[in-house]
Amino acid sequence: MIAKKGLFLMMLPLVLLGCRSSRHTGIISEPYSGGATLQHYTRFSSLEQYTKLIGKEPSLSKLSAKQLDVLSSYLHQRVAQPLRAVDGLSVAEAKYRDGIPMVRVTMPTDPLFVHLKSQLAPGAEKLLSLVADVIKREEGVVIAIDCHCDNSIPLKAAKNTQQRAEAVVAQFIKWGVENRKILGWSGCEDEYPTSLASHDKKKDRRIEIYICPDGSLLKKVLKGSLSL
Repeated sequence: MIAKKGLFLMMLPLVLLGCRSSRHTGIISEPYSGGATLQHYTRFSSLEQYTKLIGKEPSLSKLSAKQLDVLSSYLHQRVAQPLRAVDGLSVAEAKYRDGIPMVRVTMPTDPLFVHLKSQLAPGAEKLLSLVADVIKREEGVVIAIDCHCDNSIPLKAAKNTQQRAEAVVAQFIKWGVENRKILGWSGCEDEYPTSLASHDKKKDRRIEIYICPDGSLLKKVLKGSLSL
């Protein structure tokens, strides 16, 4: 009995650690209509869905340096530049696995949502609609959405980052973003020590939208038929 009790006490920290998981991820399992059934996964970023998409066709991850430059230029001109002209957005051109370029759009959640809720704040739709317009216009892109908060609020409240990401997904689809373009979304709590008083927690509270080239766009690059 004592041995079993000792084993339980040794395993308790691991059990608690497992219960403390703060990442919540979803993918669309059928056309989203607000009442559709959603499949939720844990411990994965929404970009994992992009990994699966690219993994279905191994040849797409074997672009030459020149082909990657063409793709980077395309995303720069067609996606990054128009979004950089929008006040309230932070736009970065990044690299994914195998050097595949993507555009990351970051927006602070404080002005986008009602405090500690998943409801969009008044005026938020105008900013989000400008992002949606670019996504709708570009046929060859897909998106993944991650919502973050800081670690100064209770874990229960942190979990509403999942609902906030879903609110953005629902709004995008309402405006005509095709279901196929939305790979997934996730919500998570950023793990920063609360003792770091100088850390800017406002920057942690954010929505990140990754705009990535889809299979059709990558195939055009491989064939040399992508025009800038």
